[in-house]
Amino acid sequence: MNETAPLPSPAETSGSAAAARSEPSLPLARRGWAGLRFARVLFGYPLRNPRRCLAILALLALTGLGSWVAGRYLWAGHHLRAARPAVACYHNAEAEQHLRACLRVWPKDPEVLLLAARTARRQAAYTLAQRFLERRHAVTGSDDDDFVLEQLLLWAERGNPEAGGAFLASRVREDPAAAPLIWEALARGFVRSFRLHEAKAVTQKWLEKQPDNSEAHLIYGAVLELLEQFGEAIASFRKALELDPQRDDARLRLAVLQVQRGRGAEAQPHLEYLHRKQPDDPVVGVHLARCLAQLGNDKRAVELLDGVLARYPYDPSALVERGRLALRAEQPERAEDFLRKAVRADPSDHESHYQLYLCLTQTGRTEEARRVHADMTQLETDAKVVRDIMLSKHGQAPTDPAAYYRIGMISYRAGVTEDALRWFHKALRFDPGHLPTHQALAAYYERTGNVDLAAQHREFLERARP
Repeated sequence: MNETAPLPSPAETSGSAAAARSEPSLPLARRGWAGLRFARVLFGYPLRNPRRCLAILALLALTGLGSWVAGRYLWAGHHLRAARPAVACYHNAEAEQHLRACLRVWPKDPEVLLLAARTARRQAAYTLAQRFLERRHAVTGSDDDDFVLEQLLLWAERGNPEAGGAFLASRVREDPAAAPLIWEALARGFVRSFRLHEAKAVTQKWLEKQPDNSEAHLIYGAVLELLEQFGEAIASFRKALELDPQRDDARLRLAVLQVQRGRGAEAQPHLEYLHRKQPDDPVVGVHLARCLAQLGNDKRAVELLDGVLARYPYDPSALVERGRLALRAEQPERAEDFLRKAVRADPSDHESHYQLYLCLTQTGRTEEARRVHADMTQLETDAKVVRDIMLSKHGQAPTDPAAYYRIGMISYRAGVTEDALRWFHKALRFDPGHLPTHQALAAYYERTGNVDLAAQHREFLERARP
């Protein structure tokens, strides 16, 4: 019998989120009295001088604004106290809500900005994380070790794990409290760079030091999944959820992988729980529909997918799954409509091309099916290249510019230009004279109208010709 983490009641998880959505409903006079009584809250955020704080409150009280200000500070203090453990426990969505409330009152508080940057980084909102760090740096100046550490972690996680160099290595040795933050960012950075064996080594080291850290188990499971060690990945996701049953991200990763491995009966309770808690989340809705279709409940699966598409009409995952079910119900015309939309929404998705190919073949449209099959073959070739790099080549030769160039071209064909540019520039870091990369960048900048950058790469190519 499979052991799974208990399903917490939605009521157990909604209290802090509800608090984040609304200001305490205290009468103004009571808010002012509470604010003065708990003045120690006010002293630290961000008015650090008690006399100055009381003087300002007294002055505002004379004008009738003191009660409002005191209540507002008390409200923000409540959210900051709730945000700290949420960040520490990797409850990123909850932390984001609390920190948003704090930023309304203390937009320049260094602690709030640091926690906001860390939360945004963990949610892969890297541009936002950088903005929060820059705002903190403007407040604290250059002598700020926390800023330096978080900036290096951001660079590492974005796909440049070497950015921290000796600094991060020495920080791990000298500051055990910072070590998990560093291992976390390095592991994600290695994954983002397709250096899975290094990511696995980092997470294993982390788990040796902190075997009860749910985030370490979650990242380790993600690495194992990419390495196609699916049974171990499921066990790691399950362990992360057992350690922290409130982690919806671990619950979703576990359920999705179970569905992919044909274990829909095990995944269904997790997905039903998530759907009750997040009924409008398209990701949860689509995966629950896939689970139900796997278990033979096509009717409810169709209802779920139609609900998702009513809110998100161009969601590629919902479109391809809806097309698959229409094809299974012998409705090829409807299936074709869904699947063509899916291909347009995400040209890099192999499954949508495959289902459209089946649909066109069934309806006897051989020529169109042949064109779709050609696109599908290219996607299969790209996937094989990425798989080979992840599983072997990249782990053995991480300085090979050709590997970065190939990944960049795959990203570019998939329409993910930001990632493509990152891979191209990484290829040039290891070999500034890599001609295919210069050719790709010149073509990209010409298409996007960046004449100066295109000219730089064209000039290099001209000089490199025999």
